[in-house]
Amino acid sequence: MSSPKTSSSPAAAAAPAAAAAPASDAPKNHIRVSPKRSKFLYIDITKYLLNEGEQYVEISGLGNAIAQVVDIAEVLKAQGLVKVTKIETSRVKEGARPTDRLVIRVEKSTTFDKVFAEQKAMKEARKKEGEAAAAAAGDKK
Repeated sequence: MSSPKTSSSPAAAAAPAAAAAPASDAPKNHIRVSPKRSKFLYIDITKYLLNEGEQYVEISGLGNAIAQVVDIAEVLKAQGLVKVTKIETSRVKEGARPTDRLVIRVEKSTTFDKVFAEQKAMKEARKKEGEAAAAAAGDKK
């Protein structure tokens, strides 16, 4: 048996996040945050969705994930990628007890395209440097 290929691209990362929510009540531009996953995964998914043409992305979390939702929005805002357009709090019934819920809606900032392109270029440059260093280390053997 062969194992399935995995990808570290944001598109591939978006699939597990979207799969966590029932298809009927979770549109593509809604991200449900889990405290068990890295906030950087959700940051990358948000950037990917906005770059692919989504008008806005809603980032939500329940209970222990609320702090992570705030962190995600703040990191994106600090990078100059998004502006926060809506913050909504509510209490939902999960199982036997009510649980707090936070939803933050973000939209592209006016500098999104420029900052996104710069970040992508830096990421590609780091990747090339890493490949070159690995090739040089392989040549020394």
